[in-house]
Amino acid sequence: MPANVDWWSSKTSREPLYRKTESGCPTAGGGQGLVPACPEMLPDLYREHQRISDAVDDLLAARGVLDTIITATPPA
Repeated sequence: MPANVDWWSSKTSREPLYRKTESGCPTAGGGQGLVPACPEMLPDLYREHQRISDAVDDLLAARGVLDTIITATPPA
């Protein structure tokens, strides 16, 4: 994507569809998020993916423990 170029979302809208950030990575219009076109971000994205996966694993393990306790507890 050429530097300093915006791609507009429609002929009537002046809201950019894509715009480059200072790092050179394109963002969705209005700065609402990155588009999938910035290889420089991959290490950070992989690290964040792993962090989220680890958190999900921890939550699932905790839910498993709660399920065991709930199943083993006789109703009142």
